[in-house]
Amino acid sequence: MYLGIDLGTTYSAGAYMDKNGEPQLILNAEGEEYTPSVVMVDGNMVKVGKDAKKRAAMSPKLVCSKIKVSMGQKAVLLKNDGVEYTPEMLSHFILKKIIRDAETRQNEPVEGVVVTVPAYFTETERRATADAVELTGVKLISMIDEPTAAAIYYSNKNMMNKGTVLVYDFGGGTFDTTLMKVDGSRVEILRKAGDHEAGGIYFDQYIADYVFDEILEKHDVDLRDEEYCDVYQDVLLAAEECKQELSRSEKASVLVRAGNIREEVEVTREQFEKMITRMYNRTENKLVEMFSLQKMEPYQVDKIILVGGSSQIPMVQRKLEQFFDKPMVYEVNPNRVVALGAAVYADMCVKENATEKFEFRDVCAHGIGVAVYEQHS
Repeated sequence: MYLGIDLGTTYSAGAYMDKNGEPQLILNAEGEEYTPSVVMVDGNMVKVGKDAKKRAAMSPKLVCSKIKVSMGQKAVLLKNDGVEYTPEMLSHFILKKIIRDAETRQNEPVEGVVVTVPAYFTETERRATADAVELTGVKLISMIDEPTAAAIYYSNKNMMNKGTVLVYDFGGGTFDTTLMKVDGSRVEILRKAGDHEAGGIYFDQYIADYVFDEILEKHDVDLRDEEYCDVYQDVLLAAEECKQELSRSEKASVLVRAGNIREEVEVTREQFEKMITRMYNRTENKLVEMFSLQKMEPYQVDKIILVGGSSQIPMVQRKLEQFFDKPMVYEVNPNRVVALGAAVYADMCVKENATEKFEFRDVCAHGIGVAVYEQHS
């Protein structure tokens, strides 16, 4: 069995090709499609996913999340029993869980994986991701950009015979956008752009900071102080749920329990939209820059594919419809499409006959140049 793995900032998922040649997400050991990208290390015990996320409030110093944003950095994210854990080591635990759960669920070994990365990942960040896979002991077939994986799945489903497609990938911690031409089984990437520091984890923090400010003003207690680290984690988790609720409702609230403080802080959708407007504008600026370099206008795009949890925020969808002057595409699930596309690509890589049915041309996301130094004696 070969897996496509969407290694995300907040959630990760694995997918494979079933006997009918259709990509399917694999349920994890908890019976869920998505595994929180959270790791807890306590001595020899390692917890990954839902259990680790629950323990973040009780043991914040033993738990690490948002690992992906540190990939490629020479950083130590966790220290436990004299062992220093780098982003690569922690990412390997997440990958290993997805692989192990897939093997248990399908009752067959995983022979190789395709792992997705943000389109704007540098070579250093890609190398770090490859190192994380190597630590699992499973063969890395290839890495593929997340928007490209989404486009491959979209094209594979034959949802469009010919046209220009833009993938708007607004996830948990990064933003990527890719412009491409689709012509039947042929996909040509025209241009890519992205932002390393944009996504849902920052929106969670905005809500949490709003709650902390409200508590500080009302009770003269700053929950950002170290003594309230467990409360801090609780509020962050509640902020994520609040953010999700605000996509369905006009208001949501965060319940705060700290000592004698019992407070329910309400956040309206209007307030939330004001919080995230600046970051959304950064993504739109990337779109403007990309179209300018490509000498195209937004209206010339035939379809826009939304990818990532942050792309499901009503304000984001509303702003994009205004920018492109056309409705967004909801033919594919924004949370599933990357993993499914990675599974399709894995199948393409290992089956010779599959490559004959699909032609794919990519471009480099970064400029390449040569530096020349003149030495004077």
